[in-house]
Amino acid sequence: MVFFDKNNFLSPFNEFIKGGDTDSFLGKTQLESIYNLLDHNEAKTIIIEEEYLENSIYFHDYNEYYTFSFTPPPRLGKRVLFFSIDPEKMASFLRNADRIKDTTFIRGFLGFIFVRPLPECPIGLTLLKPFLKPNAELKATTSFGTYFLGCFFEVPFSLPYQEQDHNITACASIALWSALYIMHRKFFIRLPTPLEITRSAGMNYSGNNSSYGNSSKVFPNTGLKAEQVGLVITQMGLEYDKYEFDSKTSLSRSIIYAYLAAGLPVLADITRNQAHHLICLIGSIIKADGKKISDDSDICLHSDKVTHFIGHDDQSGPYQEFLYENNNIIIYGESKFEIVNIWIPSKYLRSNFVNIYSIVIIFDMYIKYTNNENTNFDYCWNIYLNSSNQYKNDVRRRKNQFGRFISILEENLPNYVWVAELKIKKSIQIDFIFDTTGNVMDSNLIKVLPYNKQSLKKINELYNNVYKNHENDIQKESSEFRRFFQELAGQIK
Repeated sequence: MVFFDKNNFLSPFNEFIKGGDTDSFLGKTQLESIYNLLDHNEAKTIIIEEEYLENSIYFHDYNEYYTFSFTPPPRLGKRVLFFSIDPEKMASFLRNADRIKDTTFIRGFLGFIFVRPLPECPIGLTLLKPFLKPNAELKATTSFGTYFLGCFFEVPFSLPYQEQDHNITACASIALWSALYIMHRKFFIRLPTPLEITRSAGMNYSGNNSSYGNSSKVFPNTGLKAEQVGLVITQMGLEYDKYEFDSKTSLSRSIIYAYLAAGLPVLADITRNQAHHLICLIGSIIKADGKKISDDSDICLHSDKVTHFIGHDDQSGPYQEFLYENNNIIIYGESKFEIVNIWIPSKYLRSNFVNIYSIVIIFDMYIKYTNNENTNFDYCWNIYLNSSNQYKNDVRRRKNQFGRFISILEENLPNYVWVAELKIKKSIQIDFIFDTTGNVMDSNLIKVLPYNKQSLKKINELYNNVYKNHENDIQKESSEFRRFFQELAGQIK
């Protein structure tokens, strides 16, 4: 047991990383990120368990791959645990068996790192308490824990992390492993190890651009192609929505935000100098003053206020912040990356963001036509996916509840719903709830929920004005929108 500082933090890694120094965190950006995270969480004590058997990932992959090497690496590594309790008080806890169960001892746990005995890539299974800035939300997370001295330590709203080992895994397998950990908890699929993920993708591909070399060998693995990412997801019994972006499309911010709201991870394929890299996005940061920072879309969207996305990146560390610029560009440090593909693993989601957005954007157009002379008509949309249970919980917690609004608590809903939330200034809110499992040719509008009597009056006014002035135009719109408008009429009567 030692006190937390840079030298003591790096000491378990020294024998596995050559050529670096303490000032540069042994040349590992990941270690610098982890150290800063622990420092923000006021770590005070480090406990190192030597000769530790990590039997959930490394031991499995060791038996499947490393054991066949002529000179295999060691089977045992080290587990490094971190606490926000000073060493003297920590020693008091450890000397007294009764005090080990003290809540202060349990709450002081900040996480652990398994130091695997692999050259240059020793960061194995890692669990750390996140440190969030104001207005930051981690949505795609779960609770994870471990035992120490017979006590169970849990870190809620977290997600395990590790770096690639350049043999069994590259960045894509690690990002998929992070995403599938969440899906394992949400949809009860079996959690694969990184080796199983790479193996399920099939043939190995090398190279960073379209001219991939290939080999019949799966290992050593140098990366996955885009189609292999989708293949892995389906091999695990899941489905996925995939979106492709270029310089002409700029909705990536809104799409990522919408799926993260439901706690679903977003796998983002980012490129720089034609090199592809896969990261797992799990949260976002909204601009503090709530003002729009861009015009990514043709309508006012709440997601336009997102300044950063938060994700696990095996090359830079856990809970990293990626500054979002316009036109699908994100920035980490001094490097700019372009988002070219995203995958959202899921189950039973038949409608996607584009289905809902295409309805909202047409309705928004008619609202603008109807209110073009009203300079005080200030409104914005928030389009997002949510589990029906979480949505009902959000409704239950809202103030000034209107009887018609809270009636949704008693209704049966699909597991997930799309919500298009219309806010007019601060006092009016109307939620349009869509089915995620219905016919894609329908609008799938389940319910229109006015927040209060003023909201109910406003939605009736909007509908009547649009119908009165644009009845013939509406008949020329898509079948999905025409169906939406018909269902809207039935909902507000």
